[in-house]
Amino acid sequence: MARGFLRRIGAGAAAAFAALLLAGPAAGAEDAPRPKVALVLSGGGAMGIAHVGVIQELEKLGIRPDFVVGTSMGSIVGGLYASGMNGADLEHAVETLNWDSIFDPSPPREGLTFREKQLETDFPVKASIGLVGSRLRAPDALISDANLLLELRRLVRVRAAAPDFDQLPIPFRAVATDIETGEKVVIDRGELAGAMRASMSVPAVFAPYHLNGKLLVDGGMADNVPVDVARALGADIVIVSATQTPLATGDKVRSVPQVLGQTVTLLILANERAQLATLKPTDVLINIEPGELTAADFKKGVAWVKLGQAAAAAQAPALQRLAALRPPAPPLSIDKPPPRIAFVRVENDSRLSDEMLLRRIRPFVGKPLDAAALVTAMQDLYALGVFSRVDYRIEEKGGQTGLVVEAEQKPGDTERLRPAFTLAAAGKGHSEFDLSLEFRLLELDANGSDARFVGTLGTRKLFSAEYYKILDTHQGWFLAPSVIAEKRPIAIYDSSGFRLGEYDVGYGAATLAGGRQFGKWGEVRLGMEFGGGGASVQEGALAPRDINIKLGQAFASASADTLDNAFFPTRGVRGGVHWTGGYKDLGDANDFQTVQGSALTAVSFGRHALELELAGGDTVQGAAPLNALFTLGGPFSFPGYNVQELTGETYGAARLMYRYRLTNHSDSLFGIPLYAGVTAVAGNTWARHGDANWKDLRVAGNVFVAADTFIGPVFLVFGAAERGRTAIYLFAGKPF
Repeated sequence: MARGFLRRIGAGAAAAFAALLLAGPAAGAEDAPRPKVALVLSGGGAMGIAHVGVIQELEKLGIRPDFVVGTSMGSIVGGLYASGMNGADLEHAVETLNWDSIFDPSPPREGLTFREKQLETDFPVKASIGLVGSRLRAPDALISDANLLLELRRLVRVRAAAPDFDQLPIPFRAVATDIETGEKVVIDRGELAGAMRASMSVPAVFAPYHLNGKLLVDGGMADNVPVDVARALGADIVIVSATQTPLATGDKVRSVPQVLGQTVTLLILANERAQLATLKPTDVLINIEPGELTAADFKKGVAWVKLGQAAAAAQAPALQRLAALRPPAPPLSIDKPPPRIAFVRVENDSRLSDEMLLRRIRPFVGKPLDAAALVTAMQDLYALGVFSRVDYRIEEKGGQTGLVVEAEQKPGDTERLRPAFTLAAAGKGHSEFDLSLEFRLLELDANGSDARFVGTLGTRKLFSAEYYKILDTHQGWFLAPSVIAEKRPIAIYDSSGFRLGEYDVGYGAATLAGGRQFGKWGEVRLGMEFGGGGASVQEGALAPRDINIKLGQAFASASADTLDNAFFPTRGVRGGVHWTGGYKDLGDANDFQTVQGSALTAVSFGRHALELELAGGDTVQGAAPLNALFTLGGPFSFPGYNVQELTGETYGAARLMYRYRLTNHSDSLFGIPLYAGVTAVAGNTWARHGDANWKDLRVAGNVFVAADTFIGPVFLVFGAAERGRTAIYLFAGKPF
């Protein structure tokens, strides 16, 4: 019924224009003012991208509206259009927007400090739970709006707050909803990016937006097709680009989320119908049918644009008659250069020092505003991990243009809990299962120091605590004292892979380390470790039956990591070298020294990715004790073998992996990336220093399927090695 009603309005508009033309020009028509035209763009999630195609068709006819009014996604397309983008610019923008980043609550990995990259690799669970005192704090929304705001600021062609949006190349209004009263809020001035963001505050997805003392949510809740706002601006003729949200039927409206979704759709349809009922015969309605696409298909921009073009073309007669009433519009452009930044300041409600933030934005002083570079700087601040939102605005003061960074932290963000689990199962019935809990205290001082506690129960039992003390505002120099206590089984195998027995190993250690972190990519670290423990036979006829573990060691390492994903990288490198020296004078059981190193690089082309890794180590002095031996074995370390089955004082291995992404990047949001691939490995361990021989190399390989989930990577792997060795591995969650 609703769709037939919409089509009848479109047909009525065409008939009205035909009547006007058949009547001929009235007396004095040449002196009559030309009609004011408004373009109204509805909300509708990804469906709003189709408005771009409508705008392109209007441009072909030489129609430029006198006003643009938008709700939700319609406000984003309309705001960018009003800021000076033409149809081609808009299409390029929606195609190149990083939707994965916008709808991801975590900052891009490229912006993380080296320490945060290390912690992500060790504990890959993405979501955390905030604490306020002894109470758990629920998140304000599913997704932080930080990345969305920064993307909008990068795109808009108006770099400062406008006294009112009538001063834009095309006067503009954005519609939002006051969540406290349910009333419609028409935003007509201020920061354009903020106005668009407020209009697209999808409830529960994005947090409400604070503006002028009000909490604003998605405008579709109050006025999804704001024809009345266009009339209030003085529009004589309204062109409405309306997306159609189909109602679910049958068994698609049974679960609680489905019922809630249907309820919201019905509420939006009710205010849509009320607005569409006010259309006049001279107005033009462009009705966009989504077809097989959905409101979550943000990555299918090209398809949406084509739908918008087709919908506008279906109303070509009415639009052509409208074009005949108005002179062709000249090309839309903005000649005003970006402002030169004369000063910077920060508004920071966190414990971090203002200086830490200022040093990242001072390079912009004295230069024309570079929006792309500024967005990168804001993302780097967001990647510090302590802010719920990092935004900026342009400020005019004393005849100068300044840059003000707004860094917002919400209660509960300085104390975080993250649960995790690890499931690892291999052929022959060997399996491990652990439950872990990480507790972090952030912002312990102005430099961003933190404390981290991890507890694990299951196949292994572990407790660790670390205080990461940052010594300067550059977050470079650090001290990292830590303690650890662990108890776990270690299986022993013969050369054929037969399980000879198992030791139960327990030890405790204290470490004092320090060094320098080089921003996002690397670190050097020196330290000493002291501790002790023991191992005793739990099964099998192993000798010796009891082993005394003494730790008195010094170590040094240098590491780098520029991978874009810790477990499924498509570009970047990761590697490092590590030296360990055990000394009886420090309390160790042996005098020895070991050196090891590794290097991994990743490249990709489309859905295809390659990883090449080289690794090796040697005991260069003395005899390494049991706890210092090198190990190989496991689904990727050495397929076909059990985890840590191969041990020795020397090792070397080369690994080549090919990985194919089964799900396309153009698939709808919130889908889990799925992969399939193969790995080839060559290498071995040797019992003593000097025993390494290329003739002893072993070869192995695997095939796998994998998923990148919010609980960490999930792998199902079939591994095979020479001599008929095979194993099937299921691995999920936090890595060992």
